[in-house]
Amino acid sequence: MKTAAMSTAVLFSLVASALTAACSVPQLYLALRSTLGVSVSAWAQSFALGFTWASYGLATRQWVLLASEGAFALGSLAIASRLLSLRRTAGCTAGCVVVVIGAFAVFGPGPCVLAASLGSVTVRVAQIRGVVRSGTAGGVSISTWLVLAASNFAWTAAGVANSDTFFAWSAAFGGVSSLAVVATCAWYRRQPAFASREP
Repeated sequence: MKTAAMSTAVLFSLVASALTAACSVPQLYLALRSTLGVSVSAWAQSFALGFTWASYGLATRQWVLLASEGAFALGSLAIASRLLSLRRTAGCTAGCVVVVIGAFAVFGPGPCVLAASLGSVTVRVAQIRGVVRSGTAGGVSISTWLVLAASNFAWTAAGVANSDTFFAWSAAFGGVSSLAVVATCAWYRRQPAFASREP
Protein backbone atom coordinates (compact mmCIF):
# COMPACT_ATOMS: atom_id res chain seq x y z
CA MET A 1 0.00 0.00 0.00
CA LYS A 2 2.84 2.36 0.88
CA THR A 3 4.58 1.57 -2.39
CA ALA A 4 1.43 2.37 -4.36
CA ALA A 5 1.05 5.71 -2.57
CA MET A 6 4.69 6.55 -3.23
CA SER A 7 4.32 5.65 -6.92
CA THR A 8 1.25 7.89 -7.15
CA ALA A 9 3.10 10.74 -5.46
CA VAL A 10 6.04 10.34 -7.84
CA LEU A 11 3.70 10.34 -10.85
CA PHE A 12 1.94 13.52 -9.75
CA SER A 13 5.28 15.13 -8.90
CA LEU A 14 6.61 14.42 -12.39
CA VAL A 15 3.47 15.84 -14.01
CA ALA A 16 3.61 18.91 -11.75
CA SER A 17 7.30 19.41 -12.49
CA ALA A 18 6.76 19.28 -16.26
CA LEU A 19 3.89 21.78 -16.05
CA THR A 20 5.88 24.08 -13.75
CA ALA A 21 8.85 24.08 -16.11
CA ALA A 22 6.67 24.88 -19.14
CA CYS A 23 4.14 27.33 -17.69
CA SER A 24 6.08 30.55 -18.32
CA VAL A 25 6.59 29.80 -22.04
CA PRO A 26 3.19 31.14 -23.30
CA GLN A 27 3.61 34.35 -21.30
CA LEU A 28 7.16 34.85 -22.56
CA TYR A 29 6.01 34.34 -26.14
CA LEU A 30 3.15 36.84 -25.73
CA ALA A 31 5.41 39.33 -23.92
CA LEU A 32 7.55 39.57 -27.07
CA ARG A 33 4.53 41.26 -28.71
CA SER A 34 2.65 42.88 -25.83
CA THR A 35 3.05 43.47 -22.11
CA LEU A 36 -0.28 45.22 -21.53
CA GLY A 37 -1.49 44.38 -18.02
CA VAL A 38 1.52 42.20 -17.17
CA SER A 39 2.73 42.87 -13.62
CA VAL A 40 6.48 43.28 -13.26
CA SER A 41 6.06 42.72 -9.52
CA ALA A 42 4.36 39.37 -10.13
CA TRP A 43 7.12 38.07 -12.38
CA ALA A 44 9.96 39.46 -10.27
CA GLN A 45 8.40 37.68 -7.29
CA SER A 46 7.96 34.55 -9.41
CA PHE A 47 11.69 34.57 -10.12
CA ALA A 48 12.39 34.83 -6.39
CA LEU A 49 9.96 32.01 -5.59
CA GLY A 50 11.27 29.77 -8.36
CA PHE A 51 14.85 30.38 -7.21
CA THR A 52 13.85 29.61 -3.61
CA TRP A 53 12.19 26.33 -4.54
CA ALA A 54 15.09 25.40 -6.83
CA SER A 55 17.48 26.08 -3.94
CA TYR A 56 15.31 23.88 -1.74
CA GLY A 57 15.49 21.14 -4.36
CA LEU A 58 19.28 21.46 -4.37
CA ALA A 59 19.50 21.45 -0.56
CA THR A 60 17.28 18.36 -0.25
CA ARG A 61 18.63 16.64 -3.38
CA GLN A 62 15.28 16.63 -5.12
CA TRP A 63 16.67 16.97 -8.61
CA VAL A 64 13.30 17.05 -10.41
CA LEU A 65 12.23 19.99 -8.22
CA LEU A 66 15.56 21.72 -8.86
CA ALA A 67 15.18 21.34 -12.64
CA SER A 68 11.51 22.35 -12.88
CA GLU A 69 11.72 25.31 -10.51
CA GLY A 70 15.01 26.40 -12.05
CA ALA A 71 13.31 26.48 -15.45
CA PHE A 72 10.39 28.42 -13.95
CA ALA A 73 12.78 30.92 -12.34
CA LEU A 74 14.60 31.51 -15.63
CA GLY A 75 11.32 31.91 -17.53
CA SER A 76 10.04 34.36 -14.92
CA LEU A 77 13.27 36.35 -15.13
CA ALA A 78 13.00 36.51 -18.93
CA ILE A 79 9.44 37.87 -18.63
CA ALA A 80 10.46 40.43 -15.99
CA SER A 81 13.31 41.55 -18.24
CA ARG A 82 10.73 42.58 -20.87
CA LEU A 83 9.35 45.07 -18.33
CA LEU A 84 12.57 46.32 -16.75
CA SER A 85 15.75 47.91 -18.04
CA LEU A 86 18.84 45.71 -18.27
CA ARG A 87 20.38 47.49 -15.29
CA ARG A 88 17.31 47.02 -13.08
CA THR A 89 16.95 43.39 -14.15
CA ALA A 90 20.56 42.70 -13.19
CA GLY A 91 20.13 44.52 -9.88
CA CYS A 92 16.93 42.66 -8.98
CA THR A 93 18.48 39.33 -9.93
CA ALA A 94 21.61 39.89 -7.87
CA GLY A 95 19.59 41.17 -4.90
CA CYS A 96 17.25 38.18 -5.01
CA VAL A 97 20.09 35.66 -5.21
CA VAL A 98 21.90 37.25 -2.26
CA VAL A 99 18.73 37.37 -0.12
CA VAL A 100 17.70 33.77 -0.86
CA ILE A 101 21.17 32.33 -0.31
CA GLY A 102 21.51 34.36 2.89
CA ALA A 103 18.10 33.19 4.11
CA PHE A 104 18.99 29.54 3.46
CA ALA A 105 22.28 29.99 5.31
CA VAL A 106 20.66 31.64 8.33
CA PHE A 107 17.25 29.97 8.61
CA GLY A 108 17.64 26.72 6.66
CA PRO A 109 15.42 25.24 3.92
CA GLY A 110 12.22 24.76 5.95
CA PRO A 111 11.43 28.40 6.88
CA CYS A 112 12.47 29.58 3.40
CA VAL A 113 10.00 27.22 1.72
CA LEU A 114 7.31 28.30 4.17
CA ALA A 115 7.90 31.94 3.18
CA ALA A 116 7.86 30.97 -0.51
CA SER A 117 4.56 29.11 -0.06
CA LEU A 118 2.94 32.15 1.53
CA GLY A 119 4.50 34.41 -1.10
CA SER A 120 2.99 32.45 -3.99
CA VAL A 121 -0.39 34.01 -3.25
CA THR A 122 1.06 37.54 -3.35
CA VAL A 123 2.30 36.82 -6.88
CA ARG A 124 -1.27 36.19 -8.03
CA VAL A 125 -2.55 39.24 -6.16
CA ALA A 126 0.12 41.38 -7.88
CA GLN A 127 -0.95 40.12 -11.32
CA ILE A 128 -4.63 40.74 -10.61
CA ARG A 129 -3.75 44.23 -9.38
CA GLY A 130 -1.70 44.84 -12.54
CA VAL A 131 -4.68 43.99 -14.75
CA VAL A 132 -7.10 46.09 -12.72
CA ARG A 133 -4.77 49.10 -12.59
CA SER A 134 -3.98 49.03 -16.31
CA GLY A 135 -7.58 48.24 -17.27
CA THR A 136 -6.51 45.54 -19.71
CA ALA A 137 -5.30 41.95 -19.81
CA GLY A 138 -4.19 42.20 -23.43
CA GLY A 139 -0.62 41.13 -22.74
CA VAL A 140 -1.36 38.57 -20.03
CA SER A 141 -1.26 34.94 -21.13
CA ILE A 142 -4.27 33.10 -19.77
CA SER A 143 -2.64 29.86 -20.91
CA THR A 144 0.30 30.44 -18.57
CA TRP A 145 -1.98 30.87 -15.55
CA LEU A 146 -4.07 27.84 -16.51
CA VAL A 147 -0.93 25.68 -16.78
CA LEU A 148 0.31 27.12 -13.49
CA ALA A 149 -3.02 26.25 -11.85
CA ALA A 150 -2.78 22.72 -13.24
CA SER A 151 0.75 22.35 -11.89
CA ASN A 152 -0.40 23.58 -8.46
CA PHE A 153 -3.21 21.03 -8.37
CA ALA A 154 -0.81 18.28 -9.45
CA TRP A 155 1.51 19.31 -6.58
CA THR A 156 -1.56 19.21 -4.32
CA ALA A 157 -2.25 15.63 -5.37
CA ALA A 158 1.40 14.74 -4.75
CA GLY A 159 1.17 16.29 -1.28
CA VAL A 160 -1.99 14.31 -0.50
CA ALA A 161 -0.34 11.08 -1.70
CA ASN A 162 2.65 11.82 0.54
CA SER A 163 0.39 12.74 3.48
CA ASP A 164 2.04 16.17 3.51
CA THR A 165 -0.86 18.37 4.64
CA PHE A 166 0.97 21.70 4.60
CA PHE A 167 2.39 21.14 1.11
CA ALA A 168 -1.01 20.03 -0.22
CA TRP A 169 -2.86 23.06 1.18
CA SER A 170 -0.13 25.45 0.07
CA ALA A 171 -0.25 24.13 -3.50
CA ALA A 172 -4.07 24.17 -3.48
CA PHE A 173 -4.14 27.85 -2.50
CA GLY A 174 -1.72 28.55 -5.34
CA GLY A 175 -3.99 26.73 -7.77
CA VAL A 176 -7.14 28.54 -6.66
CA SER A 177 -5.42 31.94 -6.76
CA SER A 178 -4.08 31.15 -10.25
CA LEU A 179 -7.66 30.53 -11.36
CA ALA A 180 -8.57 33.91 -9.86
CA VAL A 181 -6.00 35.48 -12.21
CA VAL A 182 -7.58 33.59 -15.13
CA ALA A 183 -11.06 34.80 -14.16
CA THR A 184 -9.87 38.41 -13.85
CA CYS A 185 -8.15 38.35 -17.24
CA ALA A 186 -11.14 36.69 -18.91
CA TRP A 187 -13.51 39.29 -17.45
CA TYR A 188 -11.39 42.22 -18.64
CA ARG A 189 -10.99 40.73 -22.11
CA ARG A 190 -14.76 40.49 -22.48
CA GLN A 191 -15.29 44.17 -21.78
CA PRO A 192 -16.14 46.12 -25.00
CA ALA A 193 -13.99 49.06 -23.93
CA PHE A 194 -10.89 46.90 -23.92
CA ALA A 195 -11.65 44.70 -26.92
CA SER A 196 -9.29 46.62 -29.21
CA ARG A 197 -6.37 45.95 -26.90
CA GLU A 198 -6.53 42.18 -27.11
CA PRO A 199 -3.51 40.54 -28.77
